[in-house]
Amino acid sequence: LRGFTFMIERLLCRGFHKTLRGPEEIYILDKKIKGIWYEGYVYIRNKNGEPEYRIKICDSEGTVIPGKEYTVVKESVGMFSGFKDSSSGVKIFENDIVDGKYKELKKKKNRRFIVGWEKGSFVELALCNFSEVTIVGNMFNEDWDLILEEGFDN
Repeated sequence: LRGFTFMIERLLCRGFHKTLRGPEEIYILDKKIKGIWYEGYVYIRNKNGEPEYRIKICDSEGTVIPGKEYTVVKESVGMFSGFKDSSSGVKIFENDIVDGKYKELKKKKNRRFIVGWEKGSFVELALCNFSEVTIVGNMFNEDWDLILEEGFDN
């Protein structure tokens, strides 16, 4: 691992920067972490023989803002799905919990699920024909399992 750097170039991600004055909280392995979410390009660098996950902040057009980068919690890093919340326009990332409403509701039911990456695509979003997708949380919420259980059946 000596001196390595790995960057996910041009693949928009989101990561959580840990800071005591952060306005947000996430939970990883039942441990509360205060900080703030950032979007940008993630890279991994060697810090004292250990991998450190960093995020380079970018503007709305995807251009990296010089000098704007932060260390992020490894487990919080998720890729942008390419989809946005139907009502708010907020980007949907890996590990978000969303409600998906099917265009045609004949045999299929509406679904609540965690956005996940598998075998080269965002499985649920890519395979399902949704007319609306709404973010209801993410798997780093303290009560993420309850959010998921509540389901979506409107």
